Amino acid sequence: MTNEKPYDFFTSYRKISEMWEKGLNDFLFKAVDNKELIGLTKIGVDAHSRYVERLKRNHELIASYWNLPTKKDVANVAELTIQAEEKVDMLEQQIWSMQDAFASTFKEQQTLIQNVMEFNQQMHGELIKAAKGLSADVKKLRKEIEETEELKTNFDEMRQELADLAGMKEDLEEMKNLLKQENVQPELTGSAT
Repeated sequence: MTNEKPYDFFTSYRKISEMWEKGLNDFLFKAVDNKELIGLTKIGVDAHSRYVERLKRNHELIASYWNLPTKKDVANVAELTIQAEEKVDMLEQQIWSMQDAFASTFKEQQTLIQNVMEFNQQMHGELIKAAKGLSADVKKLRKEIEETEELKTNFDEMRQELADLAGMKEDLEEMKNLLKQENVQPELTGSAT
């Protein structure tokens, strides 16, 4: 038996690749050092940039005739979209802050309305109590007025009775005077007999 190793394709492929890479790297380094190649490349790049610029202008001209968007138009639209999104975000923030302010104001109004309603209920209760007290006072006043009217009628009756008594007193005085005169006259007539 011999000590032969089997053939490894990947090892040979790696060695060949390394050789090609080294050869290409050497060629590129030599090409980069070549001033004539650099000058020729510069001329080619300048010509290509002029061609690309002219192509852009023609493209924009044709796009403007056909109303097609260009790269600039798309970029402007993208920029405007970004600005619009930023403004929408700011507006959302303002709306949220306004909603929070409205919510807090609404809560304050609710508490204020609740306080006013409680105050109104208290005032209504006190008004009812005052009305009941006033009603009782009015009833007392009516009763007192009725009593005063009764007293007035009693007073008027007493006045009438006093007037009647005064009349009776006068009648009694007259009778007394008459009796005196009659008593005086029989004495006169009795002494004359």
